[in-house]
Amino acid sequence: MNDTEPLNEYDILVKTALRFDGYRYLKETGFEPTEVIEQLHDDLPTDLDDLQKLAVFFIFQRSLCKWSLVYEPSHGKYWRLFREMFFDIIEIDLPEEYRFQEWFSKWEEQYADRWPEAIECVRKKHNSIKYDDNARTDLRVRFHEPDNKEE
Repeated sequence: MNDTEPLNEYDILVKTALRFDGYRYLKETGFEPTEVIEQLHDDLPTDLDDLQKLAVFFIFQRSLCKWSLVYEPSHGKYWRLFREMFFDIIEIDLPEEYRFQEWFSKWEEQYADRWPEAIECVRKKHNSIKYDDNARTDLRVRFHEPDNKEE
């Protein structure tokens, strides 16, 4: 990606999440993010280490973009939590053993040199949304087609 190409908030969020091999982490540690996501949804405090935060962020991406939360409105509580979590995980260095190399490489290629600008892109989008934590599921949501079948 060159420095003049416009940044895309959705793409930044997706690639930031997928660079972490969440499946491997969950399998190796037995960590269960569902309870944490429920706690976040209910505005309860959580005590997560950095890898657990990355795993929750990864599962948020999978859920919002492909699985159970795919119909959640982009101005609803889950998207708010996902974007807020982005700001919580952006400074975490990914340990090499949990890098999903293909996605990590894509992220590096597209965003490593423009990271401050990418963060600001997500921040602008986040700050521009009037969130409604009671927003209802939108069954008309357009699916985002992955650009890689292994996603």
